[in-house]
Amino acid sequence: MRPVAYPYPVLQASALPEPEWFLEEGDALHPLRDGIKAWDAELPLALCATLAGWPDFIELFESSGLKEAHPHAALSVLAETGHSPITGHRFMVFRESLQEIDRHKGISLELDSTLLIERVTLHLLITVSACSVPGFRLRDGSILFRHGFSFPLEGSFANFPVRPVSFSEHKQGSGLWLVDVGLITDLNQSLLGSLLVYLNSDHKDVIERLIAGDDHSLECLFQADIVSTVLQVILTDDELELDFGQTYADGAIGAAAVAWLTALRDDSGTALSIKMLREELCRRPGVFRSRCQAFTLAGGEE
Repeated sequence: MRPVAYPYPVLQASALPEPEWFLEEGDALHPLRDGIKAWDAELPLALCATLAGWPDFIELFESSGLKEAHPHAALSVLAETGHSPITGHRFMVFRESLQEIDRHKGISLELDSTLLIERVTLHLLITVSACSVPGFRLRDGSILFRHGFSFPLEGSFANFPVRPVSFSEHKQGSGLWLVDVGLITDLNQSLLGSLLVYLNSDHKDVIERLIAGDDHSLECLFQADIVSTVLQVILTDDELELDFGQTYADGAIGAAAVAWLTALRDDSGTALSIKMLREELCRRPGVFRSRCQAFTLAGGEE
C-alpha cells in the first residue's frame, strides 16, 4: 500500500513573516489588501512583494536542518483565479533560484489580466528539486514553505473592467462611457476577459460619482447599459446557442447571460423564453433596455 502522505522536514514558517504585496504604478506602490479599484482587462498587472523581513536564506535552511537543500531551492509564485480552485485557473507566474533572490529588493511579476476572474490568490512557494538532507530524501517539487494571499478585482465598477480615456482626444464623441465587448466564440469564456468599459475621463465628475457609489441612479444606468450591450451581442449571434438549462463555468459569460435573462424574465412576471427575448430585442429594443434598467434598479435596492 502506498503511504497517504510522504513526510519530510520543512522550513520554520514562524521565521518567515507574511510578505506584503503591492500594485506598481510607475514609481508608486499601492497595497493590494483592498483589491484593485480600476482593473483593466487589457493591461498586465505589475505586482511586487517585499521580503525584507525574511531572515538570511542560508541561516534559515541551516536552522531548519535543511542546509543541503538550499542550493536546490527555488522561489515560485502560483496564481489561482476564479470562484473556486475547481472551476478557476491556476498557472505559474514566477520562478527563480533562491540563491538569486535579493530579499531587500523583493520580487516583481506581471499578471496577464485576460486570464483573471474576479479574485486572485497568489501562492508564494519555496520548493526544492530532488536532493538529500540528513535522514530524508526530498522529492522533486517538495514544498518547504507556502503562503497564500488573495485580493479582489471587482473594484468600484460592479465587477467590470474599466479604463478611463479621453474621448475628445480619441475622437469618440462626448458620451459618458463606451461598452466594448470582444469576440465571443464560446459561452464558457471569461466574462471579465471579454469585456472592457471605457470611461470618458473628460467627464471627471461622472467618474467620481461612480467611484463614490452615492449616485444609485447613475450606477444603475451604468450597469444596465453593460448588461443590455452584452446580451445584445450574445442574442443576436446565431452561432451562440444560449440555453436556460445549460450549465456554464463559474465566471463565464454564458453563466452571467443566463442569470441576467432569468432576472429579466422573473421581473416581467411572464415565462419569456430566450427566443421571445431575442425577438423583443430586435423589434422593441427600447422595451428590452427598459427591462435591463428595472433589473439593475431592483438589484441595487435589495
